[in-house]
Amino acid sequence: MIWQQALQLQIQIQKRLLSKLRKAWVGTPAASVTIKLFADGAEKETVTLTATDNWTHTFTNLDKYANDGHEIVYTVDETPVAGYAKDISGTAATGFTIKNTNTANNQYSQSQRHG
Repeated sequence: MIWQQALQLQIQIQKRLLSKLRKAWVGTPAASVTIKLFADGAEKETVTLTATDNWTHTFTNLDKYANDGHEIVYTVDETPVAGYAKDISGTAATGFTIKNTNTANNQYSQSQRHG
């Protein structure tokens, strides 16, 4: 009986996953950013990242499979940050990285070269 409960718990754990999120900045960071986690395209969770939390977050207790048995595809997106271009990489399994590059500095550098 106890081994059956342990096996059921192990199966339940294997059906769950966690995913790490890391934010990187090229340029001066904003005060905060809002990140949305999507499961198969549907919004699941919203978090706000700041320097206080080292621009990181871990999404926990995520279902690995939907009720119909297919593996859920998780993606993230960020509310646009004025003056920055975003680049999102990674997966739920490997972890997500969102890098923001200051476009104002890039435009200034380009105009200086062409000026």
